[in-house]
Amino acid sequence: MSRLTDEDAREFPAKTVEEGGVSHLGISVRQHGLITAYVMRDLLELIACPIKEELVPKAVAVLSLLHDIGKLNPLFLQKLLGAVRFDESISRWAALAKVAAGLAEVYHAQVSAIVLKALSAPTDCAKVVAAHHGVAEGAINSKLIVSPALGGKDWEEARANLARSMMAEVGIEEWPQRSRASRDVRDEQLPLWTGLVILSDWISSRQEKSVPVGEEAEVASRLLAEAGFSHPHLRTDLSFEDLFGFHPRPVQEAFVGLYQGPGVYVLEAPTGCGKTEAALGLAYEALRHGDAGGIYFALPTMLTSDRLHDRVQRTVEKIAGDRVQLIHSGAKSIRLRLGKEGDVGGSWFTTSRRAMLAPFGVGTVDQALLAFLKLRFADLRRAGLLGKAVILDEIHSYDAYTSVLIRRLIKTIERIGGTCIILSATLTSRARQDLLGLDEDKVSPNTSPIQLTVKKGDAITTRSLESSESRQIDVRLLDAGTLDQALEEALRKARDGMQVLWIENTVHTAQEIARRLQEADGTLPVGLLHSQFRMTDREAIEDHWIPRFSPEGNELRSTSGCILVGTQVLEQSLDLDADFLITRLAPMDLLIQRAGRLWRHVGTVRPESCRSAEMLVLAFADGRAKSQLTGAEALFGASARVYQPYLLYRTKEILAARLLKGCCLEFPACVRSLIEETYDLSAPMPEEALDDVILKMREELLQHIKELSSHATGVMSMTGVRLDDEDDDPCTRYIDVAQRKVLILEEGEVTSGPDDAAGLAIWADARCVRTPAYLLKDESISLCGLYSEAPVLKALRKMRRFAGMPILILRNDGSLVNLTGEICIKIKYSKDYGVVPIVSNSL
Repeated sequence: MSRLTDEDAREFPAKTVEEGGVSHLGISVRQHGLITAYVMRDLLELIACPIKEELVPKAVAVLSLLHDIGKLNPLFLQKLLGAVRFDESISRWAALAKVAAGLAEVYHAQVSAIVLKALSAPTDCAKVVAAHHGVAEGAINSKLIVSPALGGKDWEEARANLARSMMAEVGIEEWPQRSRASRDVRDEQLPLWTGLVILSDWISSRQEKSVPVGEEAEVASRLLAEAGFSHPHLRTDLSFEDLFGFHPRPVQEAFVGLYQGPGVYVLEAPTGCGKTEAALGLAYEALRHGDAGGIYFALPTMLTSDRLHDRVQRTVEKIAGDRVQLIHSGAKSIRLRLGKEGDVGGSWFTTSRRAMLAPFGVGTVDQALLAFLKLRFADLRRAGLLGKAVILDEIHSYDAYTSVLIRRLIKTIERIGGTCIILSATLTSRARQDLLGLDEDKVSPNTSPIQLTVKKGDAITTRSLESSESRQIDVRLLDAGTLDQALEEALRKARDGMQVLWIENTVHTAQEIARRLQEADGTLPVGLLHSQFRMTDREAIEDHWIPRFSPEGNELRSTSGCILVGTQVLEQSLDLDADFLITRLAPMDLLIQRAGRLWRHVGTVRPESCRSAEMLVLAFADGRAKSQLTGAEALFGASARVYQPYLLYRTKEILAARLLKGCCLEFPACVRSLIEETYDLSAPMPEEALDDVILKMREELLQHIKELSSHATGVMSMTGVRLDDEDDDPCTRYIDVAQRKVLILEEGEVTSGPDDAAGLAIWADARCVRTPAYLLKDESISLCGLYSEAPVLKALRKMRRFAGMPILILRNDGSLVNLTGEICIKIKYSKDYGVVPIVSNSL
């Protein structure tokens, strides 16, 4: 093996580059390191965070500088040479790459860490460099430094000399140190450092060819701008009316006025009072004061994210003239439809791993929670939280499992000097206590319709407001009737010109309700919306139906009555305004959410027959004959498999007791007491309720909460797990029934997909449905038989995402066949009904 000189080390290649179909050696390790360090330096200048200097000292750029120093080893050089065309220009490198056969390669990130240790860098710094490809490399074996696989003593000295000269060149000759003043800050530093090194590396890797000596800093600035990172041109003189086009309501004015720097801000207020604008107004205060440089608005579902995106976009355009990234697993197809792929920085932020780095985003909370799971590049997502005001909407809608992850998210935002804004219409005192990590003696009970809470460090400030708006809802609890009564009432109301909303707890039940309504009256418009539609079909349904229930739908409302049947997708974040509501019994907070879809806007035009807001709650068991049901299902039917039966029982009993005093409930005045009473699991049970079934339901609920919380804690604390953050089920939600995605293509679509690979993948994503795994058959995975020559299928099978996904072909009669032509015996599909299980049970 030839000796590696210092001159060789300065010119040692880091990459290959393709030109005219031929691969050549590309940029050197030295230049790539310099550009990466300058990218990190410029990137830190863009981050707005009050404790940035403590969290990420400027010396962290040295970790970007030296992240690839480990590529200076003969086996890595051998791999590079094997990928390029040989000519005289690489003969010098060929001599250096000659090593003894049979040596095992040491991964270059591990070698980089070894070099840092040899230079007396702290172990923390070596760990960051070792993890710059998204996965921690484990123990750093410094004894490998003189291994023949790394070139021996001469190579060791050349690596060290190059590292020292690079440090001198950028003017950083010290190692970053973790905070000694704050343990909270110290605990957050290494993930942030790792994420920022990864980000800097990714941006600088766009430069594959060598650049003129001395121009590395200029190239770094250009690459950063091309990726979409720049100083936002914030307007700091905007009023609330400038932002949203109307004067603030008292609750909005009070909440925005609470801003006093980074911290946690909680707004608990009824549906329809303008929490979205209140949150954006407070986030603007964080931006205006230099405490944040971006916003991430996190919601429970893709549908709610899609609907809110345009509203946030309008506000951000006024604040910064910037675009808002849509961030969730179905966002690619939305972006393609909107035609935004050509925007500056647009394409760079479109992958799921990079989307959280965009300055402004709207998406699902899951995208933020992935930062706390043992996934590849989780630290990159963690870095995406730095310098942002994070808004968590509908915070009450998550179970015990996801709530544990959300508490970790809130805690991290606090620790990194961020602003976290929490919104809820139905938050209990205990839930607020858990989210904020408060002791019981610091929790004030929810007594008023509107409560504002600020947490800064250990200081807690609360303020209560009375709602300026009040409405009565006539509530009827149907616990001994039949479904026929509800069907007839829905039809009668619709025939009188009302817009009727019917919310069920299961997809199958919603499908059956819609079918029976359509069969009963073929002249009335009856729609169906749930989660088991192909996205392309679901969007068409939403575009047709949601305007009929929106504030702008008065013209449509005047044409005729209608009925929209749906599941939980209708209960939150959608601005629906129904004249009459039928809902299946659900936990109290969700019933209140559903009630928020009723008589939502004062200016809505309603038919003369609609004189008051009415809600019918179906509290009887549906499905099979009651004689076939046992336990909780005998009381609540299929709903007992969706929600904890004890919460259904508590909701039903408390609601019944209130209705004995009168059929009207005053909203929002009654909300706090209804929710607190329902979720007070320590309250003594009345003697008449002390039977074995109810006691068992209570014990099961307590055990369920304990198990989910423990499971979430375990998932976050796992070690050595290497999951991919692009998997379909990344464990941000607890799923007790295995789900699987299936691609459903119409017969004509098998030959008519987009020609380019990226467009085809997005097109196919919009035709996927997630459904219980037991309804699918693995035979549909193989590509053979009737459709073996279909060009669309052959192209999809070459893509990792679709290679192992079941593909079913939709025929005109609604039947589904797999790729061999075998009929699927468990499900059908309809553009009007979605995935329909083939079962014999009826309602």
